[in-house]
Amino acid sequence: MVCGPLEADDEDPHSLINPVLVVEVLSGSTEAYDRGAKFAHYRGLPSLKAVIFVRQEEPGLELFAKRADGTWELHERVQGELHIEALDVSLDVDDLYRAPLPD
Repeated sequence: MVCGPLEADDEDPHSLINPVLVVEVLSGSTEAYDRGAKFAHYRGLPSLKAVIFVRQEEPGLELFAKRADGTWELHERVQGELHIEALDVSLDVDDLYRAPLPD
């Protein structure tokens, strides 16, 4: 999610360099990379305020929220609401996982 004009990377025009929120749906084959090197790269983006990891196999959201001092704070939910303070929005875990998956 980007607030304001989109800014693309000079070397890869498909990569945005000014996201405020990134949502990653975890899969067994990419989870280690998503949580490791990819997340480290995201944390280097000055505009980024939050990253959400969405579990694929079972209900669960993990929100990493950037604090004013630059550290990251983890908020986990397997049910109920997850509030994203940086955007002043909430996601309902139950509603996200209740929706039927496309065939």
